[in-house]
Amino acid sequence: MKVLQRLTELDAKQIRQLEINALAQRSGPAQARAEEVLAAIDAERRRRSDLARLTNAAAAERVRQKVQSLPFKERVTAAFTDLPPLGWEMDTLKALLERPGATTEELSEAVGYSGAYMNWFGHVCRDREPWLGPAQPRSDGRTIYSDLLVDFVARKDVSTGQSVTEWRLKPEARDALQELALV
Repeated sequence: MKVLQRLTELDAKQIRQLEINALAQRSGPAQARAEEVLAAIDAERRRRSDLARLTNAAAAERVRQKVQSLPFKERVTAAFTDLPPLGWEMDTLKALLERPGATTEELSEAVGYSGAYMNWFGHVCRDREPWLGPAQPRSDGRTIYSDLLVDFVARKDVSTGQSVTEWRLKPEARDALQELALV
C-alpha cells in the first residue's frame, strides 16, 4: 500500500484519519490489512515520539552548555527570558512572590485551584530545568522540581499544631524575577 510507504510524510491529522479508517475495517474482510495499517501507525507514532525526545534532549543539552558557568541568578534570568512564562505560570510566580512563607494550600487558594499549586509550580520549574538545574531526587526517590527555585521550610502551624511547609523563593530567583518585572 502506497500510503504506508508515505506514512512518514503524513501529518498527525492525516494519520488519525487513516487510523479511523483502519479501525472501521478491523472486523471486515480487510481485517488483516487493517491490522497491518494500525501496526504501521503505531510504529510511526513511536518513531515520532522518539525523535521528539531526542530533539528535546539535544536542545536541553545546548541550553545546559550555554548556561553552565553562569551564576544561579543569571540562569534564572536566562530561563525566564528564553522561555517566557505563560499566563498561568505568571499567576503561580506572582502568588509566591506576594506570599513568601505561604503553604501549598494558601498558594493554591491564591491561584484559585484547591491543592494544585505544587503540581503547577513543579511544571514551571521542570520546563526550565535545563537552565536551572538538574533537579535532584530526594531521599525518598521523588524528584521535586520546585526545589530548583524554592526553599521549603517546615514549621508548626500555631492554630492547628500540625506540621506545615512554607514556600520561599530562593533569594537569587526572587531577585531575578523581580528584575525581569514578570510579576
